[in-house]
Order: sequence, then structure tokens, then C-alpha cells
Amino acid sequence: MRDAAGNAANLSGAVTTLSGLAINPSVSSGYNDGAVNAPAGTPQLPSLLSGYAVRPPWKVAGVDYAVGVPSGTALKDPLTLSMSGVSVDTTSHTIFVTGNNVTLNGYDFSLEGGWDVYVEGANDVIENSNFKVGANNLVPIGSSTAASNLTVMYNTIDGGGLGVAGNPGAIYTLISFRGSGGMTAEYNWLKNAPQHIIEFLNGTLIDRYNLIQNVGYSVGAHVNDVQFNGSVSNGSVIDFNTVFNPQPVNGYPIPGEGIQVEAQLGSTITNTQIENNILIATGPSLTVSYPLVVRQDSGNVINGAVVQANYLDTTGAFGPFYPPSGSSLTYTNNVNMVTGAQYASPSGTTPSDVTKVLASPASGTVMPGGTVTLTLNLAEVVTVTGTPTLALNTGGVATYTGGSGTNALTFSYTVSILDAIVPALAITQVNLPNGATVHDAAGNAANLAGALTTLTGLAIDPPYTMPTATQVTASPSSGVEGVGNNIALTIGLNEAVTVSGGTPSLALNDGGTATYDATATAALQDPMKLVFDYTVGASDLNTPALGITGVDLNGATIQDAARNNANLAGAATTLSGLRIDTTTPTVTQVAASPSSGVEHVGDKITLTLGMNEAVTVSGGTPTLTLNDGGTATYDQAATSALNNPTNQLVFDYTVASSDTSTSALAVTSVSLNGATIQDVAGNHANLSGAATTLAGLQVDAASMSVGLLTQFIAAASNIGGSNGSGTIAPPSLAPQETQFLAGNSHS
Repeated sequence: MRDAAGNAANLSGAVTTLSGLAINPSVSSGYNDGAVNAPAGTPQLPSLLSGYAVRPPWKVAGVDYAVGVPSGTALKDPLTLSMSGVSVDTTSHTIFVTGNNVTLNGYDFSLEGGWDVYVEGANDVIENSNFKVGANNLVPIGSSTAASNLTVMYNTIDGGGLGVAGNPGAIYTLISFRGSGGMTAEYNWLKNAPQHIIEFLNGTLIDRYNLIQNVGYSVGAHVNDVQFNGSVSNGSVIDFNTVFNPQPVNGYPIPGEGIQVEAQLGSTITNTQIENNILIATGPSLTVSYPLVVRQDSGNVINGAVVQANYLDTTGAFGPFYPPSGSSLTYTNNVNMVTGAQYASPSGTTPSDVTKVLASPASGTVMPGGTVTLTLNLAEVVTVTGTPTLALNTGGVATYTGGSGTNALTFSYTVSILDAIVPALAITQVNLPNGATVHDAAGNAANLAGALTTLTGLAIDPPYTMPTATQVTASPSSGVEGVGNNIALTIGLNEAVTVSGGTPSLALNDGGTATYDATATAALQDPMKLVFDYTVGASDLNTPALGITGVDLNGATIQDAARNNANLAGAATTLSGLRIDTTTPTVTQVAASPSSGVEHVGDKITLTLGMNEAVTVSGGTPTLTLNDGGTATYDQAATSALNNPTNQLVFDYTVASSDTSTSALAVTSVSLNGATIQDVAGNHANLSGAATTLAGLQVDAASMSVGLLTQFIAAASNIGGSNGSGTIAPPSLAPQETQFLAGNSHS
């Protein structure tokens, strides 16, 4: 690289650091851990998980990626805020958001002693902003009951508790949502809170990818991540958060709960997911009483909660779980990071994602060939890839048939003759062959241990049976089949069989033989059927109904999986409606019209072949070669006009001047000219009998017929007409007329 003078450029100055521009090449962990959309910046606690026996397999908020205000963000003074739907009250230091779809982006609400953003609109967003509770002692974010669907993301919210421990008048929460519809809090750094992080009223709470640090600096603080107060909440999700409280100094921060879902003050909380969170209560002093709390106060309702795949350090806690209360609670795969072991599920909860197993039919006895549908009801929606299976105590297998994207997976089991007799069907194992997976929305593999159960009252009883022929079908199943035609005979059995060691055959009542066809049998993909092929032979007998008279194994064995020999006596049957006709259609008579006399040039002779049975002409136009050199051509219309078109064939012949006179016209041969003449069974006609001499029927090709002569006379009457040149033009003459002028005469 050179300048115009030819000097080489010195590019050493390109080596520099671009402050404020961060690159976050997040590699997917397979979990919905939020790393892909994390803000630019350095993680706040990168070594927090160092030294543990195990750590989470996903990327952790505040440890593997940064949260809070993206680095390099230029924050604005709230006093400069001016937009529709927003008003600034400098007296109370409150930003009122009354409009809908308002976004407050990139403000420093810690200025002027701290601000309160109070939301009254719908679908509003507060993002990329900094909050710190200061001298004004205001809740950073609040809402009225009119607010709905609030989003709080990429913010740093400092409760100001650090350094003012024991403040009796401190704020009660960092975020207070009292509206409806719900609230989303993502990628926030929430720290130094005097008491709660989020006070939540109604709707669905999405609380994820947040770092919650140093909480409990208020006198008598009752600390937790989420406080549900009189809430009606369904489908809330609290996942992939990091909650860390350090050892207290001079009694602060006060130990509290980590993540708490408590139905209190008239709350109904349903279908809540608490998954993939990191909760660290370091010792030796108490820093968190219980990291995970699901609690239903008297008169309140918790119905449906999944506490799953949370990673805990409970060194500075009473234990991992406050004794849970409520209904339909699932605690599974929660891990002690210090030891690497999983915590036992607490009393009153289900230790598996499977909450119930249903069978259809639910009771009774199912015999071979019968089908049982098994349904696994789960605590949450899952996605299935591949084909999971369930091993059963009968030795059989139930195969996954559907339910991905729901919380109910169905499996189908068809009872086999080989299955064991059991008084109660049971699922003994869940299998994920060939890389099959079952995951929830967060990416956690479902705990399907609860699928192992016994279905009392549903018996399987496959009694011993010998393989037996139960049905014979033919293709075609009806009609008339002739020489060279193929018929497939299929024997149906009551169970699957295997043919080995030879080629069985079926004896037929027409003298023919049907031979086992292994390829056609395999193509059916039905081991309870055997296919035999039969081609009708010329020497086979006519029969009004083809029948199987016997089975010849020819050294083969036909056995079921238990090596029981098949009983094929039931294959002997008559296939009513399927006729075999091996008779060849032949010519029995040749008739001429006229049948005698002398025919001259231009005369027409009709030749009719009588057949011994009905035939059909297709694909071309047959002809008869005559001994006078002429040709008779098949006449489809005349044949149809006989009203007996299948037993008689009509051919037309017109005597030509080029033909040879003969004292007895004769048919010497037949030319098919690409046509086929067949009976209904497909047998080709033998037309050799058409070769015959028609005694008494002469052909005089040297003279005109009366009709042709009449035409000539009419043509001759035109002689003397003008051709337009003043001369007399002769008439145009047909070949027959030319012959006549040459001296031929009519006898």
C-alpha cells in the first residue's frame, strides 16, 4: 500500500482498542439462556461459579454475559425528556407515562436525587436506562392499575441500599407492577435493593436473564425476588436468572428468600415455571433462608408449578426448598453445585415432568392384534424430536405417535402373539433411540421417570395359536382369464409367518400351479400375508370358478416367530366369479355375399367369418388376402350392424381391374396389420380356418359391372363441352372407362 509518491504506508496506527464497542460471540448452549441477545459489556461476576463441583451447562446471566445498560450507551438527563404520552413532574421527580406504545430509551434516572417512572399506559417499554434510589427515596419503576403489558429490559436498577444499611424508611421494591396483562423483565442488573425486587399484581410475569445481587438493606426487610400480592397470574415464567447475596456486614443484607412464588392476600397463581436459575447463598453465615419457595397461604391458590433444573449453593441457607404447598407441583433435576448431586424432591411434589399416565382402553383384557394408546401428561409443554419408545412388561414396545408442542405425548402399542401374559400392563423404561429428545421451552431434557407405572386393571393375554390360513384373495378377483394371463393369489393368516428352505406352491383345479412369490410378499410389508403367482397355461382346463385344491411345501417351512408350523388347510377354497378359459377362438365358417355368380370390376363382395366364440378386434384393421390378388378389409361398422358383432367378423372386397379373374374366389391368408383378435379371456384367435375356397363365386376382372358402365355412359354424355379455347374437350375417364374404350365389353 503506497501513496502517490510511492512511499509505503505505515499502518501501525491501525492497532487500537475501540472503547465502547463490545463483541459478544455467543455460542449456543442448546438452551434458551438469553446469551444471543445479551447487551454489550463485560459480565459483572465472571468468576462467581468458579470452584464449584458442577456449574450449569448454559450461559449464565452476569457470569457468561453482561446484563444491564449496554456498555457505550450515552445516557440522557430525564429533564430533557419531551415526547407524546410522557410528562415530567420536577417537583415529585416523577416521569408519568400515560401514552400507549411509549419507549423510554437511554436515560439516567439516577440524576437529580433519583426519579420514579410511573406507567399508566399499555405496551410501554423502559430500556437501556440507569436507575439509582437517591435522596428522593422513590421506587424506580411503578405503575397504576390502568397499565398493561409493561416491558423493562437492559436496565441497571440500584436500590441504593449499599452503604445505608438499616434505613427504616427505605423503598419496598425496585419495580412495582399493579396493572394487567403482565410484565416482562429481561437483562436487568437489579442490585442493592432494600427489600423486594418486583412487586407483581396481575397477568403473566416473564422474569428472565436478570442478575439480582445484594438484596435486603431495609430494617426488618422481607426479601424475595418476586412478591405476588393479591395476584391472578397464569403462565408466569421465572428462568435463567442469577441471584446472589454476599455474606452480611453488620447484619446487612438481611437473609431472605431467593425466588418466591407465594399465593397471598387473595392470590390465584397457576401454571408457573421456575427453571434454570442460579441461586447462591454462600456461608458460613446465613444469607438466604430458602433459595426456592412455592407457598400457598390459607384461602389462596397455587395450582401447577414446575421447579426444575435450578443450580444452587445452599451453604448459607436452611436448605434448598421451603416446604412447598399447593397442587400439581413438580420438583425435578435441581442441582447442588457444591456436591454435584441432585436434590431430592420435597414431600408433596412430583419428582418427574410426567404427572399422569393414561391408557385407552383403561381396563379389560387386550388380545393379539389389539392396540393400546398410552398418554403421558406432563407438567409443561415439550418438544419432541425423533421417535421415543416405552418398554413394556410384556416384552412389547409402545412407539411415540404425537403430541410435540403440547403437554400430552401419545404412544401406541399393538399386542403381539409373542408378548407375555400379564395381569396388569406396565411401562418399565423410557427409551430415546437414535438421538430422540424431549425438551421443554428452556431446553431442559424432560424428566420422564414418572412414566414408569403399572396400569392396574389392564391385562394382556395373548393365548397360544397355530398360524392358520384365514382368507384367500385373488387379483383379479373376478372375470375371465385366458392363456398367458397372470393371477396373484394371496393367503391371509392369523399371525406373522416366515417362509424358508424352499418355494411352496398351490395346486389349482384347472391343472395349473401357483408359485410362492417372495418379492411380492415382501412388498406388501405385511408378514401375515403370502403371495402366490399363477400364469394361465394353454394346457390348463376351462373352469367356471378357479379353485385351490392343495398346498405343496416343496421342502419349505412356513412358521411363526415361535417356530409353530402354519396350517394352510384353509387355503383350499373356490374363487367364485373367477373363470378360466383356455379355449382358442377359431374360424368355423366363411360366408360370402353374394354367395355365387360372376362379379365384375367395381362389384362389392362381403366376406363374413363365423367364430366359435365371441371375439373383439382392437388396435388395427385386419385384412383377408384373396386368390385373385385382391384384399378384403375388416368392416367394423358392418360387423356391429349384424347385432352379433363378437361371433362374426365382416370384411369388404371390391373387384378391381388389376385383380385376376378366377373361377372360384378364395381366401388365402389373414393379415392382422397390428390388430388383436381376442376372446374375453384374452386368448388370441386362430384364423387359419379363414383360408377357404368359395365355390360358385367367380371373379371376371376383365369386364365392367353394370353399375360402372352406367357411370361411363353418364360421363360420355358430357362429350362436346367447351374447354374455353374454342375446341371440344373429351370427358375425364375413370380407369374402368378407359378399359372399356380399349375394347372391353360387358357380358
